[in-house]
Amino acid sequence: GAIESLLSTQDHAEDVRQGLWGQLVLSCNGFAVRLVERRRYADALETLAKSESLLECLSPVSEGGRREEMAAHVKDAYAHYYAARGKPSAALQYVRSAVNAHRRRGDGPNSARCLLHKAYVLCQLSRYGESMECLRRVLGMVQDGSLDPGRRRIGGNGGAPGSPGSPDEEGYAAPDSQLVLLVSVAYHNVAVLQLLLGHTGDACLSSQNARRLARLCLGASGRYISSFESTHRRALGDLAAVLRRRQTDEQAAVFRRLIDDLFG
Repeated sequence: GAIESLLSTQDHAEDVRQGLWGQLVLSCNGFAVRLVERRRYADALETLAKSESLLECLSPVSEGGRREEMAAHVKDAYAHYYAARGKPSAALQYVRSAVNAHRRRGDGPNSARCLLHKAYVLCQLSRYGESMECLRRVLGMVQDGSLDPGRRRIGGNGGAPGSPGSPDEEGYAAPDSQLVLLVSVAYHNVAVLQLLLGHTGDACLSSQNARRLARLCLGASGRYISSFESTHRRALGDLAAVLRRRQTDEQAAVFRRLIDDLFG
């Protein structure tokens, strides 16, 4: 009995230690992302290297595959760095690896976050069809329940828009508001792509979906509302321009009022 109790205590202590190392990796990632946002790229790269070195402190057989999870977050942060530096090909390699790692672990929420980041990188590469497919996969995960917050905790690099889908440091919590925000970001980025492709009417619907969802999680979405509203106004303006080309001025004015009532 005493030996079993001692072993159990040691196992618990090791789990706690591993968890703290994981939190340290996430903290380094968070600092690196902030440095990227402030364009302090040399400091960001140094901090990412520190995050990577800290992975060695995590056991490869830790509970829940913590080391693999943290490694995926580091790769995702590297992808953000290279995307910000205008090197989308390098970013794509890192974010693909992150998506695959999260998928192997059955981690739906983090897979979805990385798919948002991958879609952004593909958009940088003008591979719009593949980018749209990534976003559709995210929305499909909503339908099949893969984003159920009870299935996995969300760690590390966030996944709301900024650059559509840029990472931030959210920690381990996976509140419903963060998942609602993730879906609203997906709709927003779909709208951006639809505008690029000239699918103006569809963009209005997608941007409106993004706005409605963002209003359900204002505490989480506050920093993104202005971007969502700007995209929505652009979509409505483009649709009105299409109508002006096809209708008389009077008809276009009527349609514009209807659009504002429907989507405003």
